[in-house]
Amino acid sequence: MTKRKLKKFKKISTSENLQESVKLCGEVLRELSLDSFVDVVLRNENLVVQDGDFEKTSWVKSFIDGLNHEIKVNHPESYVDACKKISIIPIINAYFLHLFNWRADTLAVKEMTAVELVSASLVRAAEDYLAIGRKARHILEENSVSNVIDMNSAHLIEDSLGNKVHPDSAMSVVFGSVFLVLKSTGFIEQLKRGSAFDFGVFKSPDENQVVKISALNLNAMTWKAFDTMQKDIRHCGRAWNYSDSNQKVPDEFKEHVREHLDIESPTVLRYYEVSAEHRVRQLANEVYFTTYEHLSATKRGGDQGLLNRLSSRYVTERVLSLSLDDEKNKCLGLTLEQWLEGYATLQDFIRENYVEEEALSLLPIKDKDFFKRLLVERGLPSGIAKMFLENITFGVTSIDLYDTPLIKFGDQYMLYGPSLKEALLHELVISNVGRNKEKLSAKGEALENRLFRLFSESGFQPKKIKENRRGEEYQFDLAVKWGAHLFVFECKNRAIPRSPITSRNMSDDYQEHVIQIQRLCSGLEKHPEILEKYFGSNHGITKIVPCLVNGLPLSFDKQLGGVYVTDISSVSRFFTDNEITLHLGSQQRVIYRQWVCGKPCVGDFMFLLNNPFSLRLKMQNLSSHIEHVYIAEGVFVRAKEIFYDEKGTQDVIRFFNELDDYRKALIAEGEYYLQ
Repeated sequence: MTKRKLKKFKKISTSENLQESVKLCGEVLRELSLDSFVDVVLRNENLVVQDGDFEKTSWVKSFIDGLNHEIKVNHPESYVDACKKISIIPIINAYFLHLFNWRADTLAVKEMTAVELVSASLVRAAEDYLAIGRKARHILEENSVSNVIDMNSAHLIEDSLGNKVHPDSAMSVVFGSVFLVLKSTGFIEQLKRGSAFDFGVFKSPDENQVVKISALNLNAMTWKAFDTMQKDIRHCGRAWNYSDSNQKVPDEFKEHVREHLDIESPTVLRYYEVSAEHRVRQLANEVYFTTYEHLSATKRGGDQGLLNRLSSRYVTERVLSLSLDDEKNKCLGLTLEQWLEGYATLQDFIRENYVEEEALSLLPIKDKDFFKRLLVERGLPSGIAKMFLENITFGVTSIDLYDTPLIKFGDQYMLYGPSLKEALLHELVISNVGRNKEKLSAKGEALENRLFRLFSESGFQPKKIKENRRGEEYQFDLAVKWGAHLFVFECKNRAIPRSPITSRNMSDDYQEHVIQIQRLCSGLEKHPEILEKYFGSNHGITKIVPCLVNGLPLSFDKQLGGVYVTDISSVSRFFTDNEITLHLGSQQRVIYRQWVCGKPCVGDFMFLLNNPFSLRLKMQNLSSHIEHVYIAEGVFVRAKEIFYDEKGTQDVIRFFNELDDYRKALIAEGEYYLQ
């Protein structure tokens, strides 16, 4: 199929003629495989209706009926599964219509103006933020024994439904709901001014308005949760089953349920991504406490602002593999150092002006010049300060209140303290790179250079290969000979996906990367003279090992098309730190050694690629639990969601003991390269 026709197909929307749209899809169907056609249909965002427009919803249902007919005609033997997959779209639209009607029926929407809705939602979320903090402190105090806190059991709090959740997750849900209230109000009330939303004049809500807004916030939480789930189904292939009756519902719940959508667990890739998120958090914690110890030794341990800046800077540089003040790497006109300094300055302002347990002290409202002066006083040039404030103002492209905590109210701006006060600065910087799809010019090259230096300093002679044979180019980021093995590395430096859509995009990218690496390795086999040119005529290479190296801490424990997926953090740790230690009180205990013979051998490295312990250690903390989401009276979604629960010290020790036993078994069976 031509790109022109595919592009035209993706533009199909409820504003087009129904019959012509179905006819065009029939033409596309005859040029695509059935699976590819279904995938393109599911990923068409124009077919999802969230604005409560019944006519649009009806158009999409008729369109899907037309597609089903085309599929049956063109694929009479395999149409059932394809039709079932695209039938989720009308179900999704029906559920969004329920949610829209629920929103419209709330007292807040019926009785309050747009600015009152926004103001009350912001205040209520600030109060909820403080309440979650109180719960977390109470749980920690209850679990304290002799001033020693077991962090593996003390951090979970109970939400309004009785579920055990991490305080960070609870706060994220709260901020997600107020974000959706602001964004939906901005669009519905047509408050867009340029790229920002202007909500008029902030009105401090009375107690009655704060109570009324609770139902709207709950609706927004549900809306956001369901939106993520439906995107996971459409873009990532998450399995589902729909029932328009309560036949399979347990008897004790039948009277409350008339239809339900059951959603299975997220895909394996999402589990890998969650593990990566927690690995970054672990790195941040380690860096934070190391930095704290260093500052304490220099009598500056109490400078919280400096501590946050230094630790966040180091984590960001580690994750992105580049220097933050490099002028070649700018995001929306600012260096990453300027992004960090901007957020840090505003965070310091929130913390310095916070009054204990007073929600309104977290919601300062000033004119833009006030915030600009703050930034200039911290060393940002006036033009850069102005640009930074424009970039973090809540608007059309905002994805949350963490990245864009500045909210416009006429000539005044509210700095939303609840989302900024305890924010991890490195996450804000990295998120902005991903949010704005910035292609930092030196990001990929920086990762390649870091990997090159690592192997050079470890005694190898890494090669960057670029050859052309019969018009076909073979360009290798890095090739390293280790005994009879040749490791071929393709470096990819990108952020952790933050939504099902970006997750699917990354999955598609991985497929392309794998094809590229396979082509390169095949080129070495077809043109052996390339190996001789770079490694000598007697190179002795008998095995080529293709590897994809991520800049983010994301590894896979299964190969993709024969390609290993690892990350720079794991590779770096392998060569620089043999011993894995565990802090037990004031002592450190060695619980695992990566090298069998006191120095790294190729077998040790292959064992790491096949058994990435950093990933598997986090994966054993993941499980699934059932979440029930109320959509409307008698309409529910039941979904299996990922639950992260940090294991205890003994579980970690047991994990590494079992890993070591497995390695010993491989050695005994002669399946481990010791040379």
